Amino acid sequence: MNQKKQKQKLEPGQGTPEMVYRMIGLAIRAGRAATGTEAVLKALSHGQTRLVIVAEDTAAGTSRQVETAAARDAVPVNRFGSKTTLGHWTGHEERAIVAINDQGFADRLQMLIDCLPGRNPDPGEIAADRIDSGADIGHDGEDKMR
Repeated sequence: MNQKKQKQKLEPGQGTPEMVYRMIGLAIRAGRAATGTEAVLKALSHGQTRLVIVAEDTAAGTSRQVETAAARDAVPVNRFGSKTTLGHWTGHEERAIVAINDQGFADRLQMLIDCLPGRNPDPGEIAADRIDSGADIGHDGEDKMR
């Protein structure tokens, strides 16, 4: 009876926003995330952040500030959800920005976001974004940070 749980494999379009919110909530409870602009900027400046999630209704100035800080360290940024809903799932009234500081949570969240209906990124666009952000895509498809 010692069977390991297998990770759920999702195809593009099979993900749900609730799956993303649940994973964000789990990262918060595990102490692997920071919320709020100041905390996220601090985590970015210390090199702790692996993924940033920005609410779709975040003010342009705040988005630009966080996206600029994330770009310096080649941290991926995703626009997802609303401030109210992100706040609810993180235990606050409203939260515009969430930083995920654990690679495992970041990878899973990125996969869940990519599998949302209508969010099927073109692999060529992903590679172009990674190159623009300072990643070196090798011939074997592996990302190698410069």
